[in-house]
Amino acid sequence: MLEFATREQVRDGRLIDLFPDWSDELFPLHAIYPSRQYRTAKVRAFVEFVMELLAEV
Repeated sequence: MLEFATREQVRDGRLIDLFPDWSDELFPLHAIYPSRQYRTAKVRAFVEFVMELLAEV
């Protein structure tokens, strides 16, 4: 699982890190939409939400 998805559970002791010396795995994330000029409000909100999540990582 990705670290940002389990951060609270590890911090609270509900999960443990089995491989603390294992380097983090990165994954590509792409948002593909027809045009920047015509993004719908839903697409714009989702992309901004994901960018905020990734900024915390």
